[in-house]
Amino acid sequence: MRDRRSFWQKQLSRRRMLKGLGRAGMGVMGLAAVGCAAAPAATPTRAPAAPGAATPTSRPAASPTPVAKQLDRLVLGHNRDIVTLDPGLTSSTIPAMGALQMMYDGLTVHDRKSQAVPSLATSWENPDQLTWLFKLRPGVKFHNGYDFEAADVKFTIERMIDPQTKSPLVTLVRNVDKVEAVDQGAVKIVTKVVEPAFLRMIPDVFIISQKYLKESDPAIMQNKPVGTGPYRFVKWTKDDALELTALENHFRIGKPPSRTFFQRVIPSDTPRMAALTTGEIEYAFGVPPEQWEQIEKDPNLGLLVDDWNLSFPHLGISQFGESPLRDKRVRLAINYAINREEMAKGLFKGKVRPVGQPLSPACFGYDEAIKSYPYDPQKAKALLAEAGYPNGLEITFWITPEASYLMQKEYNEATMGFLNAVGIKTNVKTVPVGQSSQFFERMRGRNEGPEGIFHMAGMCGVFLDAFQLLESHYVTFNEQTGLGNKMYWSDSEIDAWAKEARNILDEKKRKELYSKIFRKMNEEALTIPLFSMVYAWGYNKKKVKAIYPRQSRHAAWDIEVA
Repeated sequence: MRDRRSFWQKQLSRRRMLKGLGRAGMGVMGLAAVGCAAAPAATPTRAPAAPGAATPTSRPAASPTPVAKQLDRLVLGHNRDIVTLDPGLTSSTIPAMGALQMMYDGLTVHDRKSQAVPSLATSWENPDQLTWLFKLRPGVKFHNGYDFEAADVKFTIERMIDPQTKSPLVTLVRNVDKVEAVDQGAVKIVTKVVEPAFLRMIPDVFIISQKYLKESDPAIMQNKPVGTGPYRFVKWTKDDALELTALENHFRIGKPPSRTFFQRVIPSDTPRMAALTTGEIEYAFGVPPEQWEQIEKDPNLGLLVDDWNLSFPHLGISQFGESPLRDKRVRLAINYAINREEMAKGLFKGKVRPVGQPLSPACFGYDEAIKSYPYDPQKAKALLAEAGYPNGLEITFWITPEASYLMQKEYNEATMGFLNAVGIKTNVKTVPVGQSSQFFERMRGRNEGPEGIFHMAGMCGVFLDAFQLLESHYVTFNEQTGLGNKMYWSDSEIDAWAKEARNILDEKKRKELYSKIFRKMNEEALTIPLFSMVYAWGYNKKKVKAIYPRQSRHAAWDIEVA
Protein backbone atom coordinates (compact mmCIF):
# COMPACT_ATOMS: atom_id res chain seq x y z
CA MET A 1 0.00 0.00 0.00
CA ARG A 2 1.27 3.45 -0.84
CA ASP A 3 2.09 5.71 2.07
CA ARG A 4 -0.77 8.22 2.32
CA ARG A 5 1.48 11.02 3.52
CA SER A 6 3.85 10.68 0.58
CA PHE A 7 0.91 10.73 -1.81
CA TRP A 8 -0.29 14.15 -0.62
CA GLN A 9 3.20 15.54 -0.47
CA LYS A 10 3.78 14.89 -4.15
CA GLN A 11 3.07 17.71 -6.56
CA LEU A 12 -0.44 17.10 -7.83
CA SER A 13 -1.18 17.57 -11.52
CA ARG A 14 -3.43 20.49 -12.37
CA ARG A 15 -4.50 19.11 -15.73
CA ARG A 16 -8.26 18.87 -16.10
CA MET A 17 -10.16 16.28 -18.06
CA LEU A 18 -12.10 18.37 -20.55
CA LYS A 19 -12.74 15.55 -22.97
CA GLY A 20 -16.39 15.57 -23.97
CA LEU A 21 -16.87 19.14 -22.76
CA GLY A 22 -16.56 20.86 -26.16
CA ARG A 23 -13.57 21.96 -28.18
CA ALA A 24 -12.38 25.14 -26.50
CA GLY A 25 -9.34 26.76 -28.02
CA MET A 26 -7.94 28.93 -25.25
CA GLY A 27 -7.80 29.27 -21.49
CA VAL A 28 -9.97 31.97 -20.02
CA MET A 29 -11.23 33.05 -16.66
CA GLY A 30 -14.63 34.43 -15.72
CA LEU A 31 -15.73 37.93 -15.00
CA ALA A 32 -16.11 38.80 -11.33
CA ALA A 33 -19.21 40.95 -11.46
CA VAL A 34 -20.99 40.34 -8.21
CA GLY A 35 -24.75 39.98 -8.11
CA CYS A 36 -26.18 39.29 -4.69
CA ALA A 37 -29.14 37.14 -3.90
CA ALA A 38 -30.49 35.29 -0.93
CA ALA A 39 -30.98 32.23 1.19
CA PRO A 40 -34.31 30.80 2.35
CA ALA A 41 -35.24 32.35 5.62
CA ALA A 42 -37.64 32.27 8.50
CA THR A 43 -40.84 34.16 7.87
CA PRO A 44 -40.38 37.62 9.38
CA THR A 45 -43.02 39.33 11.42
CA ARG A 46 -45.86 40.45 9.15
CA ALA A 47 -46.95 44.03 9.15
CA PRO A 48 -50.30 44.44 10.92
CA ALA A 49 -53.47 45.00 8.94
CA ALA A 50 -54.30 47.99 11.08
CA PRO A 51 -51.45 50.53 11.14
CA GLY A 52 -49.93 50.91 14.57
CA ALA A 53 -51.25 47.65 15.99
CA ALA A 54 -48.35 45.50 17.17
CA THR A 55 -48.16 41.95 15.87
CA PRO A 56 -45.70 40.13 18.14
CA THR A 57 -43.85 37.07 16.95
CA SER A 58 -42.53 35.01 19.83
CA ARG A 59 -39.62 32.79 18.91
CA PRO A 60 -38.29 30.12 21.25
CA ALA A 61 -34.74 30.57 22.39
CA ALA A 62 -32.21 28.83 20.18
CA SER A 63 -31.82 25.38 21.71
CA PRO A 64 -28.22 24.39 22.49
CA THR A 65 -26.74 21.72 20.26
CA PRO A 66 -26.19 18.64 22.43
CA VAL A 67 -22.56 17.55 22.48
CA ALA A 68 -21.89 14.00 23.64
CA LYS A 69 -18.12 14.26 23.30
CA GLN A 70 -15.65 17.10 23.52
CA LEU A 71 -12.24 17.21 21.87
CA ASP A 72 -9.29 18.92 23.52
CA ARG A 73 -8.58 20.73 20.25
CA LEU A 74 -10.13 21.24 16.85
CA VAL A 75 -7.96 22.57 14.03
CA LEU A 76 -9.40 23.83 10.75
CA GLY A 77 -7.06 24.20 7.79
CA HIS A 78 -8.17 27.18 5.69
CA ASN A 79 -6.90 28.44 2.35
CA ARG A 80 -7.04 32.13 3.33
CA ASP A 81 -6.44 34.25 6.39
CA ILE A 82 -8.63 36.74 8.19
CA VAL A 83 -8.04 40.40 7.39
CA THR A 84 -9.28 41.89 10.66
CA LEU A 85 -10.90 40.71 13.89
CA ASP A 86 -12.91 43.93 14.27
CA PRO A 87 -16.46 42.99 13.17
CA GLY A 88 -17.18 46.57 12.17
CA LEU A 89 -14.23 46.66 9.80
CA THR A 90 -14.35 43.18 8.33
CA SER A 91 -15.52 42.11 4.89
CA SER A 92 -17.79 39.12 4.32
CA THR A 93 -15.12 36.58 3.40
CA ILE A 94 -15.60 32.94 4.39
CA PRO A 95 -12.63 32.73 6.83
CA ALA A 96 -13.50 36.06 8.47
CA MET A 97 -17.20 35.47 8.99
CA GLY A 98 -16.61 31.91 10.15
CA ALA A 99 -14.18 33.05 12.83
CA LEU A 100 -16.15 36.13 13.91
CA GLN A 101 -19.40 34.22 14.48
CA MET A 102 -17.51 32.08 17.00
CA MET A 103 -16.35 35.09 19.05
CA TYR A 104 -19.44 37.28 18.67
CA ASP A 105 -23.22 37.07 18.58
CA GLY A 106 -25.76 39.04 16.58
CA LEU A 107 -29.38 39.72 17.43
CA THR A 108 -30.26 36.70 15.30
CA VAL A 109 -28.19 33.86 13.88
CA HIS A 110 -28.51 31.70 10.77
CA ASP A 111 -29.40 28.08 11.36
CA ARG A 112 -28.22 25.29 9.06
CA LYS A 113 -30.87 26.13 6.47
CA SER A 114 -30.17 29.87 6.54
CA GLN A 115 -33.23 30.55 8.68
CA ALA A 116 -32.96 33.48 11.09
CA VAL A 117 -33.37 32.24 14.67
CA PRO A 118 -32.92 33.97 18.05
CA SER A 119 -29.53 34.80 19.47
CA LEU A 120 -29.01 37.96 21.54
CA ALA A 121 -32.63 38.76 20.74
CA THR A 122 -35.17 36.24 22.03
CA SER A 123 -38.17 37.61 20.12
CA TRP A 124 -39.22 40.50 17.90
CA GLU A 125 -42.25 42.26 16.51
CA ASN A 126 -43.22 44.83 13.89
CA PRO A 127 -45.43 47.62 15.28
CA ASP A 128 -45.40 48.90 11.70
CA GLN A 129 -43.62 48.09 8.44
CA LEU A 130 -40.58 50.24 9.26
CA THR A 131 -40.13 49.36 12.94
CA TRP A 132 -38.44 46.34 14.48
CA LEU A 133 -38.74 45.90 18.26
CA PHE A 134 -36.33 43.32 19.68
CA LYS A 135 -36.54 41.81 23.16
CA LEU A 136 -33.01 41.09 24.36
CA ARG A 137 -31.71 38.04 26.18
CA PRO A 138 -31.10 38.80 29.89
CA GLY A 139 -27.98 37.85 31.81
CA VAL A 140 -25.54 37.80 28.86
CA LYS A 141 -22.02 39.02 29.52
CA PHE A 142 -19.11 39.90 27.27
CA HIS A 143 -15.97 37.82 27.63
CA ASN A 144 -14.37 40.48 29.86
CA GLY A 145 -17.31 40.42 32.29
CA TYR A 146 -19.14 43.52 31.06
CA ASP A 147 -22.93 43.22 30.84
CA PHE A 148 -24.61 43.07 27.43
CA GLU A 149 -27.18 45.88 27.16
CA ALA A 150 -29.44 47.53 24.61
CA ALA A 151 -26.98 50.43 24.44
CA ASP A 152 -24.42 48.06 22.93
CA VAL A 153 -26.76 47.25 20.04
CA LYS A 154 -27.34 50.95 19.41
CA PHE A 155 -23.60 51.69 19.58
CA THR A 156 -22.66 48.81 17.25
CA ILE A 157 -25.11 49.79 14.51
CA GLU A 158 -24.39 53.51 14.72
CA ARG A 159 -20.66 52.79 14.55
CA MET A 160 -21.15 50.78 11.35
CA ILE A 161 -23.27 53.56 9.81
CA ASP A 162 -20.77 56.29 10.72
CA PRO A 163 -18.90 57.25 7.48
CA GLN A 164 -15.68 57.64 9.48
CA THR A 165 -15.76 53.94 10.36
CA LYS A 166 -15.74 52.97 6.67
CA SER A 167 -17.32 49.64 7.47
CA PRO A 168 -17.30 47.22 4.50
CA LEU A 169 -20.54 45.77 5.91
CA VAL A 170 -22.36 49.09 6.19
CA THR A 171 -24.73 47.87 3.49
CA LEU A 172 -26.29 45.59 6.13
CA VAL A 173 -27.58 48.62 8.01
CA ARG A 174 -27.57 51.20 5.20
CA ASN A 175 -31.31 51.79 5.52
CA VAL A 176 -31.44 52.08 9.32
CA ASP A 177 -32.84 55.48 10.23
CA LYS A 178 -32.43 55.32 13.99
CA VAL A 179 -31.76 52.91 16.85
CA GLU A 180 -33.28 53.44 20.27
CA ALA A 181 -32.43 51.61 23.50
CA VAL A 182 -35.97 51.35 24.90
CA ASP A 183 -34.65 49.99 28.20
CA GLN A 184 -31.91 47.59 29.29
CA GLY A 185 -33.74 44.65 27.70
CA ALA A 186 -35.22 46.02 24.49
CA VAL A 187 -34.08 47.89 21.42
CA LYS A 188 -36.09 49.54 18.64
CA ILE A 189 -34.71 49.83 15.11
CA VAL A 190 -36.47 52.05 12.59
CA THR A 191 -35.61 51.72 8.91
CA LYS A 192 -35.94 54.33 6.17
CA VAL A 193 -37.60 51.86 3.82
CA VAL A 194 -39.20 48.45 4.23
CA GLU A 195 -36.46 45.85 4.81
CA PRO A 196 -38.05 42.44 4.24
CA ALA A 197 -34.68 40.66 4.49
CA PHE A 198 -33.69 42.43 7.71
CA LEU A 199 -33.71 39.33 9.93
CA ARG A 200 -31.41 37.56 7.49
CA MET A 201 -29.05 40.54 7.31
CA ILE A 202 -28.48 41.30 10.99
CA PRO A 203 -26.82 37.99 12.03
CA ASP A 204 -23.65 39.48 10.53
CA VAL A 205 -24.01 42.63 12.63
CA PHE A 206 -21.90 41.31 15.50
CA ILE A 207 -22.54 43.19 18.73
CA ILE A 208 -19.57 44.75 20.53
CA SER A 209 -19.28 46.39 23.95
CA GLN A 210 -19.65 50.16 23.90
CA LYS A 211 -17.89 50.48 27.25
CA TYR A 212 -14.94 48.29 26.23
CA LEU A 213 -14.25 50.14 23.00
CA LYS A 214 -14.69 53.64 24.44
CA GLU A 215 -12.33 53.04 27.36
CA SER A 216 -9.67 51.40 25.19
CA ASP A 217 -7.44 52.10 22.22
CA PRO A 218 -9.43 52.43 18.95
CA ALA A 219 -7.59 49.37 17.62
CA ILE A 220 -8.50 47.19 20.60
CA MET A 221 -11.06 45.13 18.66
CA GLN A 222 -8.34 44.20 16.18
CA ASN A 223 -5.80 43.19 18.82
CA LYS A 224 -7.94 41.96 21.73
CA PRO A 225 -11.49 41.38 20.47
CA VAL A 226 -14.19 40.84 23.07
CA GLY A 227 -17.61 39.47 22.21
CA THR A 228 -20.34 37.31 23.73
CA GLY A 229 -19.85 34.28 21.47
CA PRO A 230 -19.20 30.64 22.39
CA TYR A 231 -15.43 31.02 21.96
CA ARG A 232 -13.06 33.54 23.54
CA PHE A 233 -10.09 35.10 21.71
CA VAL A 234 -6.61 33.91 22.74
CA LYS A 235 -4.16 34.80 19.98
CA TRP A 236 -3.93 35.61 16.28
CA THR A 237 -0.70 35.32 14.32
CA LYS A 238 -1.27 36.76 10.88
CA ASP A 239 -0.84 34.30 7.99
CA ASP A 240 -0.45 31.50 10.51
CA ALA A 241 -3.30 30.77 12.92
CA LEU A 242 -6.13 32.10 15.07
CA GLU A 243 -6.49 30.49 18.50
CA LEU A 244 -9.73 30.50 20.51
CA THR A 245 -10.81 28.84 23.74
CA ALA A 246 -14.35 27.65 24.46
CA LEU A 247 -16.72 28.87 27.13
CA GLU A 248 -17.88 26.05 29.38
CA ASN A 249 -21.49 26.77 28.49
CA HIS A 250 -23.07 29.19 26.04
CA PHE A 251 -26.73 30.17 25.87
CA ARG A 252 -26.94 29.23 22.21
CA ILE A 253 -24.96 25.99 21.88
CA GLY A 254 -24.37 24.62 25.38
CA LYS A 255 -21.07 22.72 25.63
CA PRO A 256 -18.85 23.35 22.58
CA PRO A 257 -17.42 20.33 20.73
CA SER A 258 -13.82 21.32 21.54
CA ARG A 259 -12.03 23.07 24.38
CA THR A 260 -9.76 24.94 21.99
CA PHE A 261 -10.13 25.90 18.36
CA PHE A 262 -7.45 26.84 15.82
CA GLN A 263 -8.01 28.24 12.35
CA ARG A 264 -4.74 27.61 10.51
CA VAL A 265 -3.80 29.24 7.23
CA ILE A 266 -2.49 26.72 4.67
CA PRO A 267 -2.96 28.38 1.26
CA SER A 268 -1.76 25.55 -1.00
CA ASP A 269 -4.00 22.53 -1.57
CA THR A 270 -1.35 19.81 -1.33
CA PRO A 271 0.20 20.86 2.04
CA ARG A 272 -3.30 21.37 3.45
CA MET A 273 -4.30 17.82 2.50
CA ALA A 274 -0.99 16.48 3.83
CA ALA A 275 -1.75 18.16 7.17
CA LEU A 276 -5.18 16.52 7.21
CA THR A 277 -3.80 13.06 6.42
CA THR A 278 -1.06 13.21 9.05
CA GLY A 279 -3.40 14.49 11.77
CA GLU A 280 -1.97 18.00 12.06
CA ILE A 281 -5.48 19.33 11.41
CA GLU A 282 -8.87 17.73 12.02
CA TYR A 283 -10.53 19.10 8.91
CA ALA A 284 -9.82 21.23 5.84
CA PHE A 285 -11.73 23.73 3.72
CA GLY A 286 -11.40 24.14 -0.03
CA VAL A 287 -10.56 20.65 -1.28
CA PRO A 288 -10.24 20.78 -5.11
CA PRO A 289 -12.13 18.25 -7.29
CA GLU A 290 -9.03 16.31 -8.35
CA GLN A 291 -8.52 15.33 -4.70
CA TRP A 292 -12.08 14.21 -3.96
CA GLU A 293 -11.64 10.66 -5.21
CA GLN A 294 -8.46 10.11 -3.21
CA ILE A 295 -10.16 11.28 -0.02
CA GLU A 296 -13.16 9.04 -0.63
CA LYS A 297 -10.86 6.05 -1.05
CA ASP A 298 -9.06 6.75 2.22
CA PRO A 299 -10.82 4.88 5.09
CA ASN A 300 -9.54 7.44 7.59
CA LEU A 301 -10.88 10.50 5.78
CA GLY A 302 -14.33 11.84 4.97
CA LEU A 303 -15.50 14.26 2.27
CA LEU A 304 -18.37 16.74 2.28
CA VAL A 305 -19.14 18.54 -0.99
CA ASP A 306 -21.68 21.19 -0.03
CA ASP A 307 -23.81 23.12 -2.50
CA TRP A 308 -25.88 24.83 0.21
CA ASN A 309 -23.94 28.02 -0.28
CA LEU A 310 -24.61 31.47 -1.62
CA SER A 311 -22.63 31.45 -4.88
CA PHE A 312 -24.07 31.02 -8.35
CA PRO A 313 -22.07 31.42 -11.56
CA HIS A 314 -24.09 32.43 -14.59
CA LEU A 315 -23.64 34.20 -17.91
CA GLY A 316 -25.15 37.59 -18.52
CA ILE A 317 -26.45 38.51 -21.98
CA SER A 318 -25.97 42.12 -23.05
CA GLN A 319 -28.49 43.39 -25.62
CA PHE A 320 -26.70 46.67 -26.23
CA GLY A 321 -27.16 48.37 -29.60
CA GLU A 322 -28.12 46.21 -32.58
CA SER A 323 -26.71 43.03 -31.06
CA PRO A 324 -28.05 39.72 -32.45
CA LEU A 325 -28.63 38.88 -28.78
CA ARG A 326 -31.72 41.08 -28.91
CA ASP A 327 -33.34 38.20 -30.80
CA LYS A 328 -34.90 35.72 -28.36
CA ARG A 329 -34.14 32.85 -30.75
CA VAL A 330 -30.42 33.54 -30.52
CA ARG A 331 -30.58 33.65 -26.73
CA LEU A 332 -32.50 30.38 -26.70
CA ALA A 333 -29.94 28.82 -29.04
CA ILE A 334 -27.14 29.72 -26.60
CA ASN A 335 -28.99 28.07 -23.74
CA TYR A 336 -29.71 24.90 -25.72
CA ALA A 337 -26.10 24.71 -26.92
CA ILE A 338 -24.58 24.30 -23.43
CA ASN A 339 -24.36 20.84 -21.90
CA ARG A 340 -24.59 21.69 -18.23
CA GLU A 341 -25.02 18.07 -17.16
CA GLU A 342 -21.79 17.07 -18.87
CA MET A 343 -19.91 19.91 -17.23
CA ALA A 344 -21.34 18.92 -13.85
CA LYS A 345 -20.15 15.33 -14.31
CA GLY A 346 -16.80 16.02 -15.96
CA LEU A 347 -15.62 18.94 -13.86
CA PHE A 348 -17.46 18.53 -10.56
CA LYS A 349 -17.90 14.74 -10.36
CA GLY A 350 -21.67 15.23 -10.60
CA LYS A 351 -21.81 17.15 -7.32
CA VAL A 352 -23.24 20.39 -8.74
CA ARG A 353 -26.74 20.76 -10.15
CA PRO A 354 -27.75 22.69 -13.27
CA VAL A 355 -30.08 25.59 -12.50
CA GLY A 356 -32.62 27.47 -14.59
CA GLN A 357 -32.35 30.86 -12.93
CA PRO A 358 -29.47 33.17 -11.95
CA LEU A 359 -29.75 32.28 -8.28
CA SER A 360 -28.25 29.74 -5.91
CA PRO A 361 -30.59 27.00 -4.66
CA ALA A 362 -29.66 28.20 -1.16
CA CYS A 363 -31.02 31.70 -1.81
CA PHE A 364 -34.43 33.06 -0.87
CA GLY A 365 -36.44 33.40 -4.05
CA TYR A 366 -35.09 30.27 -5.74
CA ASP A 367 -37.82 28.18 -7.39
CA GLU A 368 -37.09 24.45 -7.75
CA ALA A 369 -39.76 24.19 -10.47
CA ILE A 370 -37.76 26.33 -12.90
CA LYS A 371 -35.52 23.93 -14.78
CA SER A 372 -32.43 24.60 -16.86
CA TYR A 373 -32.56 24.27 -20.65
CA PRO A 374 -31.72 20.75 -21.81
CA TYR A 375 -28.73 20.15 -24.05
CA ASP A 376 -30.06 20.11 -27.64
CA PRO A 377 -27.43 21.23 -30.19
CA GLN A 378 -29.71 20.46 -33.15
CA LYS A 379 -32.42 22.70 -31.75
CA ALA A 380 -29.80 25.39 -31.15
CA LYS A 381 -28.71 25.23 -34.81
CA ALA A 382 -32.33 25.32 -36.01
CA LEU A 383 -33.05 28.41 -33.90
CA LEU A 384 -29.98 30.16 -35.27
CA ALA A 385 -31.08 29.38 -38.84
CA GLU A 386 -34.58 30.64 -38.07
CA ALA A 387 -33.09 33.86 -36.70
CA GLY A 388 -31.17 34.38 -39.95
CA TYR A 389 -27.84 32.80 -39.02
CA PRO A 390 -27.75 29.43 -40.84
CA ASN A 391 -23.96 29.60 -40.99
CA GLY A 392 -23.61 30.71 -37.38
CA LEU A 393 -22.49 34.03 -35.95
CA GLU A 394 -19.81 35.58 -33.81
CA ILE A 395 -20.33 37.00 -30.33
CA THR A 396 -17.98 38.45 -27.74
CA PHE A 397 -17.26 36.48 -24.60
CA TRP A 398 -16.04 38.87 -21.88
CA ILE A 399 -13.66 37.47 -19.29
CA THR A 400 -11.10 38.61 -16.75
CA PRO A 401 -8.08 36.89 -15.20
CA GLU A 402 -9.73 37.28 -11.78
CA ALA A 403 -11.18 33.89 -10.83
CA SER A 404 -14.20 33.88 -8.52
CA TYR A 405 -15.15 30.22 -8.54
CA LEU A 406 -13.85 26.70 -8.42
CA MET A 407 -12.96 25.39 -11.91
CA GLN A 408 -13.94 28.73 -13.43
CA LYS A 409 -11.34 28.65 -16.19
CA GLU A 410 -12.36 25.12 -17.16
CA TYR A 411 -16.11 25.65 -17.33
CA ASN A 412 -15.64 28.86 -19.31
CA GLU A 413 -13.51 26.94 -21.79
CA ALA A 414 -16.11 24.19 -21.99
CA THR A 415 -18.93 26.71 -22.50
CA MET A 416 -17.13 28.30 -25.43
CA GLY A 417 -16.48 24.85 -26.85
CA PHE A 418 -20.19 24.02 -26.80
CA LEU A 419 -21.05 27.34 -28.46
CA ASN A 420 -18.45 26.86 -31.17
CA ALA A 421 -19.85 23.39 -31.88
CA VAL A 422 -23.22 24.85 -32.97
CA GLY A 423 -21.72 27.67 -35.00
CA ILE A 424 -21.45 30.41 -32.41
CA LYS A 425 -17.87 31.62 -32.60
CA THR A 426 -16.67 33.29 -29.40
CA ASN A 427 -14.50 36.34 -29.73
CA VAL A 428 -12.74 36.50 -26.36
CA LYS A 429 -12.09 39.91 -24.81
CA THR A 430 -10.50 40.53 -21.45
CA VAL A 431 -11.39 43.06 -18.80
CA PRO A 432 -8.25 44.52 -17.15
CA VAL A 433 -7.44 43.02 -13.77
CA GLY A 434 -9.15 44.84 -10.91
CA GLN A 435 -11.42 46.91 -13.17
CA SER A 436 -14.63 44.87 -13.19
CA SER A 437 -16.57 47.58 -11.36
CA GLN A 438 -15.48 50.33 -13.72
CA PHE A 439 -16.22 48.10 -16.66
CA PHE A 440 -19.81 47.52 -15.63
CA GLU A 441 -20.37 51.19 -14.88
CA ARG A 442 -20.35 51.67 -18.66
CA MET A 443 -23.28 49.28 -18.93
CA ARG A 444 -25.72 50.72 -16.41
CA GLY A 445 -28.43 52.04 -18.70
CA ARG A 446 -26.23 54.52 -20.50
CA ASN A 447 -25.69 55.07 -24.20
CA GLU A 448 -22.41 53.22 -24.40
CA GLY A 449 -21.33 49.77 -23.43
CA PRO A 450 -20.05 46.43 -24.62
CA GLU A 451 -22.24 43.71 -26.06
CA GLY A 452 -21.92 39.96 -25.89
CA ILE A 453 -22.04 37.47 -23.01
CA PHE A 454 -20.29 37.89 -19.70
CA HIS A 455 -19.28 35.53 -16.96
CA MET A 456 -21.15 36.81 -13.93
CA ALA A 457 -20.04 35.89 -10.42
CA GLY A 458 -23.04 36.01 -8.14
CA MET A 459 -23.18 35.64 -4.37
CA CYS A 460 -26.06 36.06 -1.96
CA GLY A 461 -23.59 37.63 0.41
CA VAL A 462 -24.85 39.84 3.19
CA PHE A 463 -28.44 40.32 1.96
CA LEU A 464 -29.50 36.69 1.54
CA ASP A 465 -32.34 37.81 -0.71
CA ALA A 466 -32.90 38.03 -4.47
CA PHE A 467 -33.70 41.74 -4.46
CA GLN A 468 -30.13 43.01 -4.81
CA LEU A 469 -29.42 40.80 -7.82
CA LEU A 470 -32.54 42.17 -9.47
CA GLU A 471 -31.89 45.79 -8.52
CA SER A 472 -28.25 45.79 -9.56
CA HIS A 473 -28.59 43.75 -12.77
CA TYR A 474 -32.02 43.35 -14.20
CA VAL A 475 -34.60 46.00 -13.36
CA THR A 476 -34.74 49.18 -15.42
CA PHE A 477 -31.93 51.63 -14.74
CA ASN A 478 -32.53 53.92 -11.76
CA GLU A 479 -30.94 57.35 -12.11
CA GLN A 480 -31.02 57.97 -8.33
CA THR A 481 -29.27 54.78 -7.30
CA GLY A 482 -27.26 54.17 -10.47
CA LEU A 483 -28.39 50.55 -10.37
CA GLY A 484 -30.12 48.25 -12.78
CA ASN A 485 -30.20 47.42 -16.47
CA LYS A 486 -26.66 46.05 -16.62
CA MET A 487 -27.54 43.88 -19.58
CA TYR A 488 -29.41 46.55 -21.59
CA TRP A 489 -32.92 45.21 -21.46
CA SER A 490 -35.98 46.43 -19.63
CA ASP A 491 -39.25 44.72 -18.77
CA SER A 492 -42.12 46.60 -17.12
CA GLU A 493 -43.64 43.45 -15.58
CA ILE A 494 -40.37 42.41 -13.98
CA ASP A 495 -39.89 45.98 -12.71
CA ALA A 496 -43.33 45.97 -11.10
CA TRP A 497 -42.93 42.53 -9.51
CA ALA A 498 -39.46 43.39 -8.17
CA LYS A 499 -40.68 46.67 -6.69
CA GLU A 500 -43.61 44.99 -4.96
CA ALA A 501 -41.40 42.22 -3.56
CA ARG A 502 -38.94 44.80 -2.23
CA ASN A 503 -41.61 46.68 -0.30
CA ILE A 504 -43.61 44.06 1.57
CA LEU A 505 -42.82 41.84 4.55
CA ASP A 506 -45.08 38.95 3.54
CA GLU A 507 -42.60 36.16 2.71
CA LYS A 508 -45.14 33.97 0.92
CA LYS A 509 -46.17 36.78 -1.40
CA ARG A 510 -42.56 37.78 -1.99
CA LYS A 511 -41.64 34.20 -2.93
CA GLU A 512 -44.52 34.14 -5.45
CA LEU A 513 -43.32 37.40 -7.00
CA TYR A 514 -39.75 36.16 -7.30
CA SER A 515 -41.01 33.00 -8.97
CA LYS A 516 -42.85 35.10 -11.55
CA ILE A 517 -39.72 37.11 -12.24
CA PHE A 518 -37.39 34.15 -12.67
CA ARG A 519 -39.91 32.17 -14.72
CA LYS A 520 -40.17 35.06 -17.16
CA MET A 521 -36.39 35.47 -17.27
CA ASN A 522 -36.14 31.76 -18.04
CA GLU A 523 -38.84 31.81 -20.73
CA GLU A 524 -37.29 34.85 -22.43
CA ALA A 525 -33.76 33.43 -22.01
CA LEU A 526 -32.60 36.74 -20.57
CA THR A 527 -29.63 35.07 -18.84
CA ILE A 528 -27.66 31.84 -19.13
CA PRO A 529 -27.75 30.14 -15.72
CA LEU A 530 -25.16 27.38 -15.33
CA PHE A 531 -25.15 25.39 -12.09
CA SER A 532 -24.93 25.64 -8.34
CA MET A 533 -21.49 26.13 -6.87
CA VAL A 534 -19.86 23.93 -4.25
CA TYR A 535 -17.27 24.03 -1.52
CA ALA A 536 -15.59 20.83 -0.39
CA TRP A 537 -14.44 19.83 3.09
CA GLY A 538 -12.18 16.97 4.04
CA TYR A 539 -12.11 15.63 7.60
CA ASN A 540 -10.43 13.07 9.84
CA LYS A 541 -13.02 10.40 10.69
CA LYS A 542 -11.26 9.51 13.93
CA LYS A 543 -12.07 12.97 15.30
CA VAL A 544 -14.96 14.30 13.22
CA LYS A 545 -18.15 12.40 12.42
CA ALA A 546 -19.85 15.07 10.30
CA ILE A 547 -19.67 18.74 9.25
CA TYR A 548 -22.69 21.01 8.89
CA PRO A 549 -21.52 24.27 7.26
CA ARG A 550 -23.81 27.27 7.02
CA GLN A 551 -23.78 29.26 3.76
CA SER A 552 -20.24 28.03 3.04
CA ARG A 553 -19.13 29.35 6.40
CA HIS A 554 -18.22 27.30 9.38
CA ALA A 555 -18.31 27.49 13.13
CA ALA A 556 -16.88 24.88 15.48
CA TRP A 557 -20.32 23.94 16.82
CA ASP A 558 -21.24 22.76 13.32
CA ILE A 559 -19.00 19.76 13.92
CA GLU A 560 -20.28 16.41 15.16
CA VAL A 561 -17.46 14.79 17.11
CA ALA A 562 -16.67 11.14 16.31
